[in-house]
Amino acid sequence: MVAGHLQQKKGYWYMVLNLYDEQGKRKSKWIATHLPVQGNKHRAEEMLLQTRQQYADSREGSELLFADYMLQWLEKLRGHWLWLPVLLSLFYGLRRVKFWACNGKV
Repeated sequence: MVAGHLQQKKGYWYMVLNLYDEQGKRKSKWIATHLPVQGNKHRAEEMLLQTRQQYADSREGSELLFADYMLQWLEKLRGHWLWLPVLLSLFYGLRRVKFWACNGKV
């Protein structure tokens, strides 16, 4: 589930979701509930839970395979020379796994 919290701003409740972009950087998304602060905390919490679940469901539908994700992760770590032996073994191992899993259509 996506992380998020409620925030009061100008007398209204706002939902703040912590999302990540393609580079892995955290971005805050502010969503207005249009609910006044006075007497609406429970309603705002329900809206927050519902919105967090919607964002989590939309992220689950991606078609990215685990091996592809790991290859992207290894590309990010490519510049760190201390990781070189580990990275090379993981990279070539994942390439073989992906080749086998895709019946040689890589």
